Amino acid sequence: MRCRAIVTVAALLVPLTSAGAHEIETTCRFDRLVNHVIAPADLQFGVGTANVSAGVTIDVEAGRFVLHGSSIDIPPYPMPFADGLDTMDFDDVDFEGVIDAAGNVVVPGVRFVFCTLDTEEGEPCAPRNVCEDDLSTICIRGASDSGCGAGVRCVGVCAGDRARSCLTNADCAAGDRCGSGTLTPFVVTLTTATAAYKERLKNGEPLDFQTGRMLLTSLGATPRESPIIQDSGVSSLELTCTLADVPSVAELPAAPTVAVRRAKLKFGKGAEGAGDDSLKLKATYVPLGGAAPDLSATEMTIGIGTTLSVCDGNSTNAGQVCSADAECILNDISPVDEAKCLTAEKTLLELVIPAGSLSGNANGTKFKANDSGGTCDAAGDAPGATCTTDAQCPGGACVRIKPLRPAPGPDDQPTHKVAIKSKKGTLEVSISSKGLNLDDLSLDALTDSKGNVANVTTRIGIGALQGAAVTTAPKGKKQGVTF
Repeated sequence: MRCRAIVTVAALLVPLTSAGAHEIETTCRFDRLVNHVIAPADLQFGVGTANVSAGVTIDVEAGRFVLHGSSIDIPPYPMPFADGLDTMDFDDVDFEGVIDAAGNVVVPGVRFVFCTLDTEEGEPCAPRNVCEDDLSTICIRGASDSGCGAGVRCVGVCAGDRARSCLTNADCAAGDRCGSGTLTPFVVTLTTATAAYKERLKNGEPLDFQTGRMLLTSLGATPRESPIIQDSGVSSLELTCTLADVPSVAELPAAPTVAVRRAKLKFGKGAEGAGDDSLKLKATYVPLGGAAPDLSATEMTIGIGTTLSVCDGNSTNAGQVCSADAECILNDISPVDEAKCLTAEKTLLELVIPAGSLSGNANGTKFKANDSGGTCDAAGDAPGATCTTDAQCPGGACVRIKPLRPAPGPDDQPTHKVAIKSKKGTLEVSISSKGLNLDDLSLDALTDSKGNVANVTTRIGIGALQGAAVTTAPKGKKQGVTF
């Protein structure tokens, strides 16, 4: 297997959809559900799914996909490292996402809570990490900052009376017990596309319009409340489910599309680590169904990253570029039998453009933003006014581009500019970033053993639902790559 690098440029906008006339009320039967801890060790914990399904509403014309959290009822299930039975509870709310004619489904903001590691054999998990003054607030036992207020204890609840707090069994009714489990809350984006977090990827599978089957995945850091590893780990939720009623491809909105007009990565001539690299991109983007989003009220992120094959977290050489499993050396503490060479992604450039920071013209056809100044948000008395501080926006805030990656060095002064033209449902996106440190994106990292520059993928999208354009055989020179 040849290791190749793929450059990805992504722009994500918060989904904005209008109600359509044709709605499908259906269910998605859970075929397989896995809580997959990927790092620091690779562990897969199956969740019992017998007779479990989720209510789903699909607004076919608008491409709106709603997952009803209140409809999901998962019975307690065994977990290898616990004497008690684990539980998984979704919030009793509707999680709104999107679906398109290519079978892409994305549902952001899905919230659920695991209860695990209870010591009472064969009994459903009862927690021992809630705040005494509000039993719905999860805390961290033994932490200096438990998450409760000053002087408020982190306690448990009685297994037979979850509205009653306890520290020992004596605090519960006769015959009842005080819980010993740990609640762990998650907020994830479920997607049938590829979920990415730092240097890792997790692939979903789009909706099969013949069978109704799809694989939704998520990927991200473990929460601070997680037992043992806290927020140092990486985990994924992997849900395979089957829709009872499948929408018609012909009735769903077309998937977003992207066409790259011109793009170039230019590498500076300075020493390694110097912020002297730049990126310029011009692309045309057609949103979901060709419906132009409200850019004045939409958050946008732009990113660029490389995709490589690296040794997984069970390897002593974790993160090392590889082409086969044999190149990855299993560490002594890993619970698995084999280290793996897996596809992983490294984000090199990531910008966040908060809602309201794109200033537009009177006609709403041209928008721009840069990180040297901002725009007063709609909450204050001067919406749309230019600003550099919150004080210049009475009653509101000054919003502007927020660079997340790469972290600038002490002498670096990166700058970022974004311009967007909206015309008949098509967005023309221009990006210019200078003063970057993109040393990890050297020409060597983009070139295979035969001297061919790797393909380049440009992504722009609404929410996590993206269109993509792949440029084959881009032109590479010592000082840059044009695609």
